[in-house]
Amino acid sequence: MLKARHRKEHNYLKSGKINWGNKTILLVDDDYFSCLLVQELLNETKVNIIEAQTGEEAISIFRKTKNINLVLLDIKLPGVDGFEVYKQVYHLNPAVPVIAYTASKPYGTTKQHKIDSFDDILLKPVCFNKLFRVFSKYFN
Repeated sequence: MLKARHRKEHNYLKSGKINWGNKTILLVDDDYFSCLLVQELLNETKVNIIEAQTGEEAISIFRKTKNINLVLLDIKLPGVDGFEVYKQVYHLNPAVPVIAYTASKPYGTTKQHKIDSFDDILLKPVCFNKLFRVFSKYFN
């Protein structure tokens, strides 16, 4: 059962008052179920979601697509990892927020420094209220 605060946010979305139809997210994750969860949670917002399953694919899509407003980026990807994708995205357009989307926050000097470069972090599995609040910060 949803807590009162979460129920209020969920009802707000259901009311149609949140319409992110003019926003586009690049969702980069090789895990089908993580992508499906994000899509389900954001379905009511009407946000446009472009998916990439590899770092290489994400970089290619970002280069070709000029209207991406936010990148939700897994860290552990096959081939080019999320840290390298972040560097490329930032180099191409530093104004686009990049949110780390990971199963565990990396610790250790080098990895911690790299994760701190991201605009925000969401831990998997992401819950509705956290996803809504983080995205609202960048979309409103």
